[in-house]
Amino acid sequence: GFKTADRIGLSLGFEPSSEERIRAGIGYALTLAASGGHTCVPEEELLRYTGQILQVGYADVETVFRKMIANDLLRTEDWGGQRFIYPEYLYRSETGTARMLRALRDNPDSLGKVNVEKIITEWEAEAGIELADAQKEAIRSSLKFGVFALTGGPGTGKTTIIKGILSVLKRAGCMVLLAAPTGRAARRLEMAAGEKAQTVHRLLEYTVTGEFGKNAEDLLEAQAVIVDEASMLDISLFYHLLDALPLGCRLILVGDVDQLPSVGPGSVLKDIIQCGKMPVVRLHEVFRQAEVSPIVRNAHRINRGMLPECVPESDFSLTEFTDEEQAAAYITDLYAGETETGGWQFLQILSPMHKGACGVQNLNKLLQARVNPPASGKEEIQQPGGVVLRLGDKVMQIRNNYEKDVYNGDIGQVVHIEGKTVRVCYPERADGEYVTYEEGETDELQLAYAMSVHKSQGSEYSRIVLALVPGHYIMLQRNLL
Repeated sequence: GFKTADRIGLSLGFEPSSEERIRAGIGYALTLAASGGHTCVPEEELLRYTGQILQVGYADVETVFRKMIANDLLRTEDWGGQRFIYPEYLYRSETGTARMLRALRDNPDSLGKVNVEKIITEWEAEAGIELADAQKEAIRSSLKFGVFALTGGPGTGKTTIIKGILSVLKRAGCMVLLAAPTGRAARRLEMAAGEKAQTVHRLLEYTVTGEFGKNAEDLLEAQAVIVDEASMLDISLFYHLLDALPLGCRLILVGDVDQLPSVGPGSVLKDIIQCGKMPVVRLHEVFRQAEVSPIVRNAHRINRGMLPECVPESDFSLTEFTDEEQAAAYITDLYAGETETGGWQFLQILSPMHKGACGVQNLNKLLQARVNPPASGKEEIQQPGGVVLRLGDKVMQIRNNYEKDVYNGDIGQVVHIEGKTVRVCYPERADGEYVTYEEGETDELQLAYAMSVHKSQGSEYSRIVLALVPGHYIMLQRNLL
């Protein structure tokens, strides 16, 4: 990376304040900002941060920066009395996204003479439910507008409305495609809707070379696209999705705007909702089935800044410890006891961070040693970084692999190891089909007894243990909890 190259360059005699070094440092600072979720950086902050990284003066950085602006090597946008600096690809993504959203919003295909209320009533009768007013408004909006966002917290009926929107759009003659940002979210959507759903990458025919097969030159064949868990979309992926939509196609974005934002740069769903330029329906009513759950009630309490109600022996409880090592030991004991009877899929450990006694890395080490220790005749394979994968381990796929049809966040169990070949069973795959990883491919796997909260988003589990300790304070925000 940049730091290694910079260290080598300085050792070879490069001038610390050389134009080439400062130009590279500015690019690196923008890359760091993007990795933190930002599409742009205020000018003053960028110059100051670059100087800190390179240990050079502000004036030296500013001189090179002005040259880069003059030569169109950086993109700028003035707003609110400040100038913001963009990397080229993120500027293109943001401005292109705004342009294409306006075009879709203003040019929905006509559905002809459609009796919306009659279609809604028919679907209610068919589904055996009575929709709330906000839910009916969401279905009307899907027929009326070219772009529409639906948001609501847990238990507010988003999944029900997705099924309703899908049914009503199909009754109105639309060809509808379903998608979600992750493989697990796409599978959940498919199960709930009863129709095929794909990851956005698969929908756009993303290739191993980093290109999208579906784009402005080869558009998707659809009159409507529904994207669930839209809070997980970053600006670059969303740009490519819009680029592949034909003019007139309806776009319905569904998600909880109060959940964690995307890992990549941009907060697509939040920005669309807050800009005030796109139709939005907010679901507030928590329905009876969900209202009785302390988990759902407490999710809404936390989001409002209220303390959760912790009731012993209920499905939401709090156990306190005096130190992190004690908490980690308790989690290990609890996991071992619960999974002994419920199986490895029954319980999932979550942590806000990777480091620390109650971080993902240490918990995985403790849990593996407890529930799947080494034994004579039990095969194992060494991973980079010293992690061992062992027969019987709970593992997670950490990036999309379209050739194997396995996706970032998929959870499985190691069922066979021979030499440097590992075979994993993913229960959510049809007929329990195995996935085989040859030498050089096992770096796509990591232990999954514990995982980060970010990795778990878009998933559902029968039972969760969430480790919250003082060392995680920087991550303990309402949307994470």
